[in-house]
Amino acid sequence: MEVRYGLLQVAEALFYLHTTERLLHLNVCPQNVIVTKRGMWKLSGLCFTQIIGVDVQSNVRPTHDTRIKSDGRIPIVIEI
Repeated sequence: MEVRYGLLQVAEALFYLHTTERLLHLNVCPQNVIVTKRGMWKLSGLCFTQIIGVDVQSNVRPTHDTRIKSDGRIPIVIEI
């Protein structure tokens, strides 16, 4: 039951990223899921996020960097 609830929390974080922030995570893996002391699952590792709609396969580059900036001291975490 705990794993099912944790996966639901990760799915909700991805849904939030896609629908509200219009971002793709591009690096979902076990290393980027943090479990808190209270058992909440948090999605981190947002350094590879990209704005939805930017074509990564073409040679056309956007006029600005589409990734979220992080100073690298702490992982970026999505909380909902």
